[in-house]
Order: sequence, then structure tokens, then C-alpha cells
Amino acid sequence: MKTKILLAATIMLAAFTACSDDSESLYSNYPVSFSCDASIHPYNIVHGYGEYIIITRDGAAAYKVQWANNKEMTVRLTAQQAMYGNPFYGLAGLIIGTPSACDGNIMAFDLACPSCEQPGRKLIVTQPIGHAHCEKCGSKFDLNSGGIPIEGIAKRPLWQYRVAKNGSNIIITN
Repeated sequence: MKTKILLAATIMLAAFTACSDDSESLYSNYPVSFSCDASIHPYNIVHGYGEYIIITRDGAAAYKVQWANNKEMTVRLTAQQAMYGNPFYGLAGLIIGTPSACDGNIMAFDLACPSCEQPGRKLIVTQPIGHAHCEKCGSKFDLNSGGIPIEGIAKRPLWQYRVAKNGSNIIITN
């Protein structure tokens, strides 16, 4: 009986340790610091299931927001943002949205392929399908299932960033 209890305790300890290691490995170490008011357009798109916006640097004092049907806008940084430091957009940029197959929370992924890890090689996001693919290695990822690889050589999901909410603002960090 003691052997069975000890074996069960060992298995449970191993399971908890494995889960915590796996979840931490999903998060990227690339610098990211971005926030926006998700109650205004186009940032409010992130609340729709299976809807995503893409954020990329656009020069030294601006960033670009892209969404469905190749729509985009450039946002100039405010004097306050410039004074306290420019936002960081991960390795290649950000993909922000609410996956349709997850728990309804907003997620943020790096726009770089986790297999290639090159800032100049941005994933191409296909909307409204919710896929992102890398032209270099051929890997394809399902954004609606947490960024898991569905084709190609990729062995891991997309890099994720932590998303916090403060009122209508979303804050993305690592």
C-alpha cells in the first residue's frame, strides 16, 4: 500500500513539474512592451473570436496596425511615449487577438517564425482563417488553437507574450 501511495505521489509531482516547465517555455524572452486602448478601432478587433491585429515597427517613432482585408494605419508615438522609451514589439512584431478555440482570453504571439527566429522574416497571417505561415521554412501555425504548428518543420508553437487588462487597456509584456 505504501508503495502505491509513493508511486502515485511521484507521478503527481512529475506531472506538476512537467506542466509548469511546458507553460513557461511558450513565452518569449524577446523584449516586448506594448499597450493600447482596446475599446477603440482598430484595437477593438482583438475582442472578436478568431480576429487578429498585427503590430509592427514603422520607423523610429511610429508603429503600423494591420487587420483583415489588408487594412492598415500608422500610429505616431506620443511625446510621452517617446520620453519614456519606445515600445518594443518582440522579435518581428505582434499578432494580437482572441483565438476561437481557446478560453476567450486575448493572446499575443510574436510575428517571427519560432523555427527561423529572424526579425526580417515575418509570418504571413491569413484572415479570417486564423493561420500564420512562414515563407522560408514552410511552417504553418493555427492562431485559433494557441499558435500550434499544423504544417512544415516547426516543432513548437508560436512564441507568446503575457497579456494583462487594465480597464479597456491591454498591456503586452514578457
